[in-house]
Amino acid sequence: MRSKSKFSREQDQIIKDFMVNNKCVKHPFSILSKMESIPFDTKQIASRWWSKLDPRLCKDAFSQEEKDFIYNWVPEHTQPEQNIQWKDLQAEMKAKLGNFRARNSLKNIWNSKQKQIKAKSKVNSIPLNDARESDEENFDELCRDYKIDIEADDNIDVIEAEAGASNKASIDYMLNKINSTSILMLFLVNDSK
Repeated sequence: MRSKSKFSREQDQIIKDFMVNNKCVKHPFSILSKMESIPFDTKQIASRWWSKLDPRLCKDAFSQEEKDFIYNWVPEHTQPEQNIQWKDLQAEMKAKLGNFRARNSLKNIWNSKQKQIKAKSKVNSIPLNDARESDEENFDELCRDYKIDIEADDNIDVIEAEAGASNKASIDYMLNKINSTSILMLFLVNDSK
């Protein structure tokens, strides 16, 4: 049965001692889960060992070389819609760079980078489903949603963005949606006015 409590120091020490003294035992986590002093299931014990207790784990901060290795390794060794083999990455990093890292730490480094990339690509951009329609009504609605004022003066469209330069990506997108024969001028209104 899965326990919701935290591992105590005593339980951690029991697991460490057992693992060090029983290296050749098959299914050590299953044996540990049957001990009364360890009220955790096999998966919880294995996770604790592989992420915290294994004495081979390097717990220092990741070097830039290690991060770059992860960023390059994952795309080279993973096909689309395929799970990343963290165990293989862990072994290859140990062989090439010398540090044995927790699999979860490797995942965290990779996922953190992916979130940064995703955040940069979405910063102040208009969602695609918002911009599918280019008719005047939807365009006016988008302008309201993104606080953009449009004034038509003969063939010149003047666009003012109230939020300043941070909305430049959204404004650029809107400009591309306007009739390409118009002459466009972009004025970013300073927030400090």
